Amino acid sequence: MFGRAAMCAGLLLALGLLWPQSASAGAPAGVEIPREEIPELLRKAKSAPTAQDRVQAIRTLGSLSDSAVLRQFRIVEEMIKLTRSTSTGARERKALLEALRSICLRDKGFHTQVSGLMLEVLGSPRELVVLRIETLEFFRVTIVDPEAPSEFNAMQAILMIANGPRDTPVLVAVALKAIGDIAPIKGIDVLKRAVMDSNAVVRRAGVKALARYLEKRMATGGKQTVIIGVLQKLAADKELPVEVRVMALNALGRLARSASSPLEIVRAIQPVLEKAEDPEVAEAAALALGLAADRTAADALIEAFGRFKGGDKEQKVRVAVCRSLGEMFDDFARARDTTTAKKVADFLIKVLQDAEEGNPVRSAAAFALGNMNQRLFDRRAAARALVEVLLDDKTADAGLKRVAQVSLTFVTPTVQETPEDWKAWLDKNEDILRGG
Repeated sequence: MFGRAAMCAGLLLALGLLWPQSASAGAPAGVEIPREEIPELLRKAKSAPTAQDRVQAIRTLGSLSDSAVLRQFRIVEEMIKLTRSTSTGARERKALLEALRSICLRDKGFHTQVSGLMLEVLGSPRELVVLRIETLEFFRVTIVDPEAPSEFNAMQAILMIANGPRDTPVLVAVALKAIGDIAPIKGIDVLKRAVMDSNAVVRRAGVKALARYLEKRMATGGKQTVIIGVLQKLAADKELPVEVRVMALNALGRLARSASSPLEIVRAIQPVLEKAEDPEVAEAAALALGLAADRTAADALIEAFGRFKGGDKEQKVRVAVCRSLGEMFDDFARARDTTTAKKVADFLIKVLQDAEEGNPVRSAAAFALGNMNQRLFDRRAAARALVEVLLDDKTADAGLKRVAQVSLTFVTPTVQETPEDWKAWLDKNEDILRGG
């Protein structure tokens, strides 16, 4: 196998700071405080002389780990009341929302109470954006089953924000992030629109969220046929940004690696490759077919090689085609399909011998030939072509020669020191490579 071997900067910065790296957050570590200190903490949270002291008290209350203490002193209820109070400052309210999220992550028994407050804040356009973002983070990490009736109102609010006005793109972006992580059934349509959005922040968030959504749906047992269909539509849609189409093709390739039969995935990718006009899409499709490693895709790959000629991007397509054809030799061997194997080998040999082809493409062809290492294949022509690169090829660079030598050690049962040694061995032992 081949595995051998933007809007404004301020908004983008804000998005980066508000966009957690992990897909979900676990409950933060709790602390224990003597019960006799709790009333004073509650007093400080409400009326300490400075905002800094009030925020610190709130954070300490939010870190309490003893559920009995939380219930005895009605700490959650007091926090909710304080959040709703018109006399509570914005910093304190943010700290309260953060603290309530932490408590809920440790004790799900408070979820119903807290989610009601969070919905109030989330659903109010007059609220500060930073507070609405905090509520989105709450639902992002606490919603387990997005289809549960108890989560309907929260999911509707999140979907509405993601579909809503773009005057606050950072808020929309965080809503999209939540949809990607929660992965509700209705989320796919919202995300597909987001990746086409004219706002760069929203579009960037939509791409990331869509990738996460599909990953989550696959990991949680979504029907593979349905997921393949969604990915295929994304990959084939020429109206979508190239990065989205490439992401979908990459996902199809990953699916192929774990699929018991890759044929369904090959049938999803192959039409995309055959109709691809953008080199980046064609490259991704070619590599995905290599991961599927089904011999039925050989003709489509060879045809794509001939369509993409020119600059660096087109060269990457041709490299990808060679790599993927090399991946298929194992599949040919399993099917004892020596006819298609010979067709592919002849094509790769022709590429390798083409002095007008770039060395990266020729190196990919040489490497691919090294995968033709099963005994049933006739490897004589491949070995001869690789030896010729070592001996007589004036256009081959050092990298191509190294690859050719390594591939010879896979195609043949020997290791030789010099090109002349390789030729001498091949002259005497060529019949060993006849195959059959």
